[in-house]
Amino acid sequence: MADLATPSAAAISTSGASKTAVDSKDKAPVVKPERPDEEAYKTELTKAEKDLKTAEERMKAIKSKVDSARPNNKDSPSAQRQQELREELKTIRTTQQSSKSSRGQVLDKIKRLDQNLKARIAEQKL
Repeated sequence: MADLATPSAAAISTSGASKTAVDSKDKAPVVKPERPDEEAYKTELTKAEKDLKTAEERMKAIKSKVDSARPNNKDSPSAQRQQELREELKTIRTTQQSSKSSRGQVLDKIKRLDQNLKARIAEQKL
Protein backbone atom coordinates (compact mmCIF):
# COMPACT_ATOMS: atom_id res chain seq x y z
CA MET A 1 0.00 0.00 0.00
CA ALA A 2 2.91 2.35 0.70
CA ASP A 3 4.04 1.82 -2.89
CA LEU A 4 0.82 3.37 -4.13
CA ALA A 5 0.90 6.45 -1.90
CA THR A 6 1.84 9.82 -3.30
CA PRO A 7 5.30 11.11 -2.41
CA SER A 8 3.92 13.88 -0.22
CA ALA A 9 1.68 11.45 1.67
CA ALA A 10 4.58 9.08 2.17
CA ALA A 11 6.74 11.90 3.53
CA ILE A 12 4.02 12.90 5.98
CA SER A 13 3.47 9.38 7.25
CA THR A 14 7.17 8.73 7.82
CA SER A 15 8.14 12.16 9.16
CA GLY A 16 7.27 11.32 12.78
CA ALA A 17 8.92 7.88 12.71
CA SER A 18 12.52 9.19 12.71
CA LYS A 19 12.22 11.00 16.05
CA THR A 20 13.51 9.21 19.09
CA ALA A 21 13.77 9.87 22.80
CA VAL A 22 17.19 11.48 22.27
CA ASP A 23 15.61 14.34 20.26
CA SER A 24 13.49 15.46 23.23
CA LYS A 25 16.65 15.94 25.34
CA ASP A 26 18.15 18.28 22.72
CA LYS A 27 15.30 20.81 23.06
CA ALA A 28 16.13 24.21 24.53
CA PRO A 29 14.97 24.74 28.11
CA VAL A 30 11.85 26.83 28.64
CA VAL A 31 12.75 30.47 29.25
CA LYS A 32 10.45 32.49 31.49
CA PRO A 33 9.66 36.00 30.31
CA GLU A 34 11.41 38.79 32.14
CA ARG A 35 9.54 41.10 34.46
CA PRO A 36 8.58 44.33 32.66
CA ASP A 37 10.70 47.36 33.43
CA GLU A 38 8.50 49.77 35.40
CA GLU A 39 10.74 52.78 34.77
CA ALA A 40 10.63 52.27 31.00
CA TYR A 41 6.85 51.95 31.25
CA LYS A 42 6.56 55.20 33.18
CA THR A 43 8.78 57.09 30.74
CA GLU A 44 6.78 55.80 27.76
CA LEU A 45 3.55 56.70 29.55
CA THR A 46 4.67 60.27 30.24
CA LYS A 47 5.81 60.62 26.62
CA ALA A 48 2.45 59.33 25.38
CA GLU A 49 0.57 61.71 27.68
CA LYS A 50 2.69 64.62 26.43
CA ASP A 51 1.94 63.65 22.82
CA LEU A 52 -1.75 63.45 23.69
CA LYS A 53 -1.74 66.92 25.21
CA THR A 54 -0.04 68.42 22.15
CA ALA A 55 -2.51 66.68 19.85
CA GLU A 56 -5.46 67.96 21.90
CA GLU A 57 -4.07 71.52 21.77
CA ARG A 58 -3.70 71.26 18.00
CA MET A 59 -7.26 69.97 17.75
CA LYS A 60 -8.56 72.88 19.84
CA ALA A 61 -6.70 75.35 17.63
CA ILE A 62 -8.14 73.78 14.48
CA LYS A 63 -11.65 73.76 15.95
CA SER A 64 -11.35 77.44 16.83
CA LYS A 65 -10.28 78.19 13.24
CA VAL A 66 -13.27 76.27 11.89
CA ASP A 67 -15.64 78.02 14.27
CA SER A 68 -14.24 81.42 13.32
CA ALA A 69 -14.83 80.61 9.63
CA ARG A 70 -18.53 79.99 10.25
CA PRO A 71 -20.68 83.08 10.07
CA ASN A 72 -22.16 83.93 13.45
CA ASN A 73 -24.27 86.85 12.30
CA LYS A 74 -26.67 87.04 9.40
CA ASP A 75 -25.14 90.21 8.00
CA SER A 76 -21.85 88.65 6.94
CA PRO A 77 -21.30 88.13 3.20
CA SER A 78 -21.00 84.36 3.51
CA ALA A 79 -24.27 84.15 5.45
CA GLN A 80 -26.01 86.27 2.80
CA ARG A 81 -24.63 84.02 0.06
CA GLN A 82 -25.88 80.94 1.91
CA GLN A 83 -29.31 82.54 2.20
CA GLU A 84 -29.36 83.32 -1.54
CA LEU A 85 -28.41 79.74 -2.36
CA ARG A 86 -31.13 78.38 -0.09
CA GLU A 87 -33.72 80.59 -1.79
CA GLU A 88 -32.51 79.44 -5.20
CA LEU A 89 -32.76 75.83 -4.08
CA LYS A 90 -36.30 76.46 -2.86
CA THR A 91 -37.34 77.89 -6.23
CA ILE A 92 -35.76 74.97 -8.06
CA ARG A 93 -37.64 72.52 -5.86
CA THR A 94 -40.97 74.27 -6.48
CA THR A 95 -40.45 74.29 -10.27
CA GLN A 96 -39.54 70.62 -10.22
CA GLN A 97 -42.59 69.85 -8.11
CA SER A 98 -44.90 71.73 -10.50
CA SER A 99 -43.41 70.04 -13.57
CA LYS A 100 -43.76 66.64 -11.91
CA SER A 101 -47.42 67.25 -11.07
CA SER A 102 -48.18 68.55 -14.60
CA ARG A 103 -46.46 65.49 -16.08
CA GLY A 104 -48.67 63.30 -13.90
CA GLN A 105 -51.77 65.12 -15.15
CA VAL A 106 -50.71 64.62 -18.77
CA LEU A 107 -50.11 60.92 -18.17
CA ASP A 108 -53.54 60.58 -16.54
CA LYS A 109 -55.16 62.27 -19.54
CA ILE A 110 -53.30 59.94 -21.94
CA LYS A 111 -54.42 56.94 -19.91
CA ARG A 112 -58.08 58.06 -20.00
CA LEU A 113 -57.95 58.69 -23.76
CA ASP A 114 -56.35 55.29 -24.30
CA GLN A 115 -59.11 53.60 -22.31
CA ASN A 116 -61.77 55.44 -24.33
CA LEU A 117 -60.08 54.42 -27.56
CA LYS A 118 -59.89 50.78 -26.50
CA ALA A 119 -63.56 50.86 -25.47
CA ARG A 120 -64.61 52.29 -28.88
CA ILE A 121 -62.51 49.70 -30.72
CA ALA A 122 -64.15 46.96 -28.66
CA GLU A 123 -67.64 48.37 -29.52
CA GLN A 124 -66.86 48.36 -33.24
CA LYS A 125 -65.76 44.73 -33.13
CA LEU A 126 -69.14 43.69 -31.74
